Parts: sequence; structure tokens; C-alpha cells
Amino acid sequence: YGARSANGVILIESKKGKSVNGKPKFEVSANFGSINELNPLKLYDANGYMQHLYDFLIDNGTNLTFDQTPNYLQTIEKKNYDATPDHAPTLADPYGPFRQTGHNLNATASVSQRTDKMSYYLSGSMVDQKGVIVNDDFKHYSLRLNLESKVTSWLTLGVRSYYSFRDYPGDRIYGSG
Repeated sequence: YGARSANGVILIESKKGKSVNGKPKFEVSANFGSINELNPLKLYDANGYMQHLYDFLIDNGTNLTFDQTPNYLQTIEKKNYDATPDHAPTLADPYGPFRQTGHNLNATASVSQRTDKMSYYLSGSMVDQKGVIVNDDFKHYSLRLNLESKVTSWLTLGVRSYYSFRDYPGDRIYGSG
């Protein structure tokens, strides 16, 4: 393939029909799993976050006292920091509304058969994943058809096709949607 294709191509063939002159072979498999957050994120309290920000500013050459650190907060950070007089968090777990139990579902089905003049293999598969963060979803569907027919003793025609569709309905959580 590509620039060196004139040197020849090695075609590795697989997934042909089984059982010569037999009945079609059907295969089905599925598995399901649950996904949970391994270690919840550890959050700073207001003082811990301010200390972290202060250390960052000092390490990057900003000359300030600890009491001046709130002046370097982003607008939304400042709003949250000033939400209560003692700077206590307004949510015990700010990630709670975005956390969920996820799952992983894989399913595959196929049928194949071979005679002395023809063979076929047809399969379909599906992957459905839901992550531990809301909208972290992934779906994948695929179909494969391998068909081969021996037309004469010297001519064999065949088709090997594959279709795949991936869906990332939750891609907006990564900033690309």
C-alpha cells in the first residue's frame, strides 16, 4: 500500500465461512459491566485553594502577601469565594451533580457458512459505554460482510466489506462539541 505498493501486497484473509457443506454457524456473545469512580477527586477547601494559588503565584515570580491572593482569582472563582462570609463551600460535593455509575455493553452476532463453491461471513457488533461523568458517552456499531464465490476452476470472485460508525454524543464535555 502507498509508495511501496509496487513491491507487492500481502493480504491476510480471515473470517471465512466454516463447516464445508454444513449448516450455517451462528455465534452470539454479549457482556455487560458496571463502571464506578475509582478514587473521588480530593478537593481543596477555601484556605487550601488560596494557599495553592498563593504558592503558584510566588513560584512564578509574583510579589504579594497571602492576604492579596483573592485579588488574583478568576471572576467565577471570586464569586464562589465570596458566596459566604466565612468562604465555606456552598456544595459539599461540587462534582455530585455530574457523577454517575457508568456501564460498558459489548454485543456481537455472526453467521457463516461454506460450500464447495461459495462462502460467506456476516457479523455485526455494538459497543455502548457510559462513563462516570454525565454526558461521557460512546457508541460504536460495525458490520462486516465477507463473500466469496468460486465461479470456475480458475476464477474466484469475492467481496470483503466493513462499515463502522462511532458516536460520541458526550463529546461536548471535552470542548469539541
